[in-house]
Amino acid sequence: MASPIVTSSDTENLETHTSSELSNDEENANETPLIDFCMQFCKEDQKALLQETLVALGVETLSDLEYVDFKESFKEIMKPVQIRKLMEKFKQSELLLIE
Repeated sequence: MASPIVTSSDTENLETHTSSELSNDEENANETPLIDFCMQFCKEDQKALLQETLVALGVETLSDLEYVDFKESFKEIMKPVQIRKLMEKFKQSELLLIE
């Protein structure tokens, strides 16, 4: 069986496609209530890092935060008090959804 021939233009197209998909994922994450919720406790200049972290963790919705280790995941973005406030606010929002 002959193997397919891959040209350099095919590789460039694949890299461009993958990079644009990542950009779209990041843009979508940027426009969600999830980012707004987390930004209450994060400085504006840290928004891009927060967004990248959430995408890397696979967090897509607010309820996904239930599975995140806040202290470990956000230690490079927020100070301990900010992380604690985020955790408390998330717990409160979780209780409101249950009731």
